[in-house]
Amino acid sequence: MTQILVRFLVGGAVVSAFASDRRCAKAQEFCRIVWCRPSVALATLGLTLLAEGGSYTAIEGRSMIAGAAALFAYASL
Repeated sequence: MTQILVRFLVGGAVVSAFASDRRCAKAQEFCRIVWCRPSVALATLGLTLLAEGGSYTAIEGRSMIAGAAALFAYASL
């Protein structure tokens, strides 16, 4: 239960920090897609690094990169 609470707080803090960027004031929908999703990924990788170690986090990071490439290919088509 403690790990879930920490994930919630860290993820919320990182998303809030990215969302408060003034460049997002005019394009709210674009802001959610471009800024908030990567900030959640970075928060997740940071927590995974603390909980699981570097090798597991590297695998998760590569998986996120592969997923982003697949999403880009899908959106391009």
